[in-house]
Amino acid sequence: MKLLFCCLAFLCLSICQLAAQPRWNVALKAGAGWTGIWETRDSPYSIAKGFRERFIPNRGMMAGAQVNYRLSPRFGIDIGLEYQIMKDEVQRSFDNGNPMWEVKPKPIYNSARRIQVPLQVRYQLSSRPKSVYVLVGVLAGYLKSVELYVSERERYDVPFHILDRGRLPRGDLPRYQFPLLAGVGVSVGRHIGLELVYQYMGREMEFLRYDPGFTTIGLAPSVSRMNQGLFLSVKYRFKKLY
Repeated sequence: MKLLFCCLAFLCLSICQLAAQPRWNVALKAGAGWTGIWETRDSPYSIAKGFRERFIPNRGMMAGAQVNYRLSPRFGIDIGLEYQIMKDEVQRSFDNGNPMWEVKPKPIYNSARRIQVPLQVRYQLSSRPKSVYVLVGVLAGYLKSVELYVSERERYDVPFHILDRGRLPRGDLPRYQFPLLAGVGVSVGRHIGLELVYQYMGREMEFLRYDPGFTTIGLAPSVSRMNQGLFLSVKYRFKKLY
């Protein structure tokens, strides 16, 4: 408890010192948006033809803090610490042309929590403080947990301790992720800003819903694209813009 109190006190003092510097600023931000992509494809893990997967985006949320440094009236660098919840939906169906063998889609809901550190470069289109700006960067993320919901009563936790040891016969879940960032923002006041940021990661996530032990059977994994998406966030700066 004493250690936690000391860490909080040190963090508060550091924020106060940064806010006192003319080129530094500290901000809190929170946002929501869509994670995942719209895509329908033939499943690459099926022996028979006709199996399809349909990816559907779902709602995501994020919150965190950010430190801003102004290099010039137009250029700046931002680094933050955020907590993000990502979700999407996958529907698997089978249709080989025979109505008797057609299988209707059964949704699988994926949910993940990620701790992330975005590093981005910001460029204002005008030297005025209240102006539109664009930003690009990279996000260093760490997946904290991943869950699957086949129905309201069926929930599966992805066994990270097995994935980390590489024992699964099939399934490639990147626990350390580095999506690219690109977006646009606008300062609506000297304290308030709005940002629309797209997180892009071409690599999909594959994982199994249970631990098969030491089997060598190639089990079909669950697939998700929830590691990319579009977020709209509100930012509150502790210090007024120059």
